[in-house]
Amino acid sequence: MKRILFGMVGAALAWSIGSAHADELVLGGDDVVKISVYGNPDLAVDTRVSESGFITMPLVGQVGVAGLSTAAAETKIASMLQRGGFVKNPQVNLLITALTSQQVSVLGQVNRAGRYPIDGPRRRPGSGRVARDHEPRLRDPDGTDRAL
Repeated sequence: MKRILFGMVGAALAWSIGSAHADELVLGGDDVVKISVYGNPDLAVDTRVSESGFITMPLVGQVGVAGLSTAAAETKIASMLQRGGFVKNPQVNLLITALTSQQVSVLGQVNRAGRYPIDGPRRRPGSGRVARDHEPRLRDPDGTDRAL
């Protein structure tokens, strides 16, 4: 019985940690976002954050979102809609559909070196998976490389 209880508590804790991560994502240039305002389908937008960090929303115009978390961007858009008198009590939902502003560079002797967007949780050990397999090599004293 204790195992089941500890398992349930562990699962709930893992779920809460995973869901808290979404609010920590910071928006930047070239990120693609989907914004919706509850009860106002005409205000729904699928857009890309400009290099200067702005998006364009109906009625309010340009909104600076670069450097903001998703929750902070939702709050900012909601306050602009309310202050402008466009929506009485806006409930804004912002979903990042492509997080391309934050990338990792994979270099060295890997099959696919390059820059890759970070799509999931930011853990450095997992970054190597994006470059696929690597071939371990050994450098001889004379300077030549050979596969292990």
